[in-house]
Amino acid sequence: EKEIDGLNGILLAYDNIRIVGSNILNEHPQIHYEIIVGVLVFSPIEGAKMSGTVTECFQSHISMLVYKFLPVTIPSESLMDAGYVWNEEEQWVHDEDGSNIGREDKIVFQISKLHQFGRLLSLEGKSPLAVNY
Repeated sequence: EKEIDGLNGILLAYDNIRIVGSNILNEHPQIHYEIIVGVLVFSPIEGAKMSGTVTECFQSHISMLVYKFLPVTIPSESLMDAGYVWNEEEQWVHDEDGSNIGREDKIVFQISKLHQFGRLLSLEGKSPLAVNY
């Protein structure tokens, strides 16, 4: 994965590269190619909904993975805002219907923040909703 200015996201894959022109600028030893290429760009935006799989549950947050590689955290404040409480069995339980959030559960959430550290991207979520699919 690599972020490239102008793509507004992270380049995940590319294919169908075609060279449409080339030139040498100012007698430099490099050749500059003009290409056409198909790209797959991951470009999450704040407010969008995504789904992921819970990997860990803690009193401070839950950890999830989206697409089996993108880390997501949902902080305890967002869990409580959605009606979940941390109980004595050390799990998040919904205070109305009694459903709990556990490892391997599928959660739909809303992206609240994007964090980028060099080439690494992680998300912070809010409004979690456990789903069965």
